[in-house]
Amino acid sequence: WSNIDTLDTWTATDFNDVSVDDGQVITGLKTLGDKLVIFKERSIWVALFTGDADIPFTFIKTPSHVGCASGHTAQEVNNGLVFLAQDGFYFFDGANSTKISDRISETLDLFAKGRFIEAQSAFQREKNRYWCSVTLSGGSTHNRVVTWDASNNAWSVYRGHNANAFVTFVTSGAERIYFGDYSGFAYRADTGTNASSIAGANVAI
Repeated sequence: WSNIDTLDTWTATDFNDVSVDDGQVITGLKTLGDKLVIFKERSIWVALFTGDADIPFTFIKTPSHVGCASGHTAQEVNNGLVFLAQDGFYFFDGANSTKISDRISETLDLFAKGRFIEAQSAFQREKNRYWCSVTLSGGSTHNRVVTWDASNNAWSVYRGHNANAFVTFVTSGAERIYFGDYSGFAYRADTGTNASSIAGANVAI
């Protein structure tokens, strides 16, 4: 990390090994309130700012019994983080992880878990909807999108989204979700029923 209030100064000793010998790689980083959440393959750590000039951060392993398959699936939802682990979707409240996808376990078994590391996501605040792109077993590119309606605890699966990246932004007061595909096209999701450039499909399977 850089010196406090001095972004141009990065001292060689200002780093931390997050349980370097546990055989896990860091899969993603995400802020949650005043914490930096550090996702590993089978565990979750948090870094807390102490304000001390000599020891500015402390690193703590949380009680979470799972880690994150892809950091690109971690999104802030309702004061926590939703993310994809190897056995499904979880909600991390800053300390513990709770599985939220038990009801769609059989559906998740249809997807290539070896490609979970490539999964991408977005959160649509206007509709309280979490999006995550996945791949049907046997496939080599994302060809399905799983969505979770956090307000109603409802799940959907869509085809017609070959999404390899997501972005969320607000224009003219309206929130929009866009995604890119493997041919270099960009699509607007959640509008209309046909897949075309800047007009993504929303067809349930």
